[in-house]
Amino acid sequence: MSFFDLNITKILEDLNEGNIAVADELELLATSTIQIQAPPRPKKCCKEGCKKKLMLSDFPCKCSQIFCSAHRMPEVHECSFDFKKAAADELKKRLGSAVIGKKVDTI
Repeated sequence: MSFFDLNITKILEDLNEGNIAVADELELLATSTIQIQAPPRPKKCCKEGCKKKLMLSDFPCKCSQIFCSAHRMPEVHECSFDFKKAAADELKKRLGSAVIGKKVDTI
């Protein structure tokens, strides 16, 4: 018999004996759910001085802030995300090793 089988037989014995506490715990486990709420979304543009209301179609920048359509470009809101480093890391990941040119004798 495995450990799993022993636990099931013990639970069944407790239920047959009329042990209500075990039945209540099992029912509580079966009905309990965990609710995870998303963090609240800002209602206004994150650019300092801009008070434009955000729409549902506005999406977060790679710096994890949400901007209005006028400030969504990284150059406009002084984005802190390093695009060059991210592109270099992506290339390294895709290529695997460094790219080395073929050695050809020139005439």
